[in-house]
Amino acid sequence: RIVICGPSGSGKSTFIRCINRLEEHQQGKIIVDDVELTDDVRQIDSVRREVGMVFQ
Repeated sequence: RIVICGPSGSGKSTFIRCINRLEEHQQGKIIVDDVELTDDVRQIDSVRREVGMVFQ
């Protein structure tokens, strides 16, 4: 398990949205469990099943 925490406005929600491909990132790569999500969008369903979001 990984916890992402930080002050307001630091990009936590944006980061998670990029992992889930709900939002496009502008540069770099997103790799989860050795799968590069920027190249293979077919893998996103399996990633979405594994990533949880808790809103305040």
